[in-house]
Amino acid sequence: RVSKQLGAVTAQLEEVKQRQQQGSGWSVGGLITGKQQQEAIKKAEEEVRALQDELHMKIEENEGLHMQLFESKREFELEQQRMQEESATSVTDLEVRTRELAEMRQKNADLTRQVLELSAEIAR
Repeated sequence: RVSKQLGAVTAQLEEVKQRQQQGSGWSVGGLITGKQQQEAIKKAEEEVRALQDELHMKIEENEGLHMQLFESKREFELEQQRMQEESATSVTDLEVRTRELAEMRQKNADLTRQVLELSAEIAR
């Protein structure tokens, strides 16, 4: 939007300057004096400067937003990676503990069997 305005005002300014260089005192609306031309040029130049300033501010704002977006995305990806690594570690830990539990259950079953066998022997 600002760049379109800037382009339009710049084109108007160039048109006024060309008419002034050609020495033409006429415009669509009628006769324009040299002073009026100077005022029109000055006003157009001020508008161009204001639009350029606004455009530069928008560009800087846009760059800032892009940097924030980049940093947010980077932080998200790092956090996602950390969580995936933590999840993988948790899964590995769970698998180890599951195996240990199975081994303990087997030992418990073996000991229970041995106790029953010994009780049977004692009872004879």
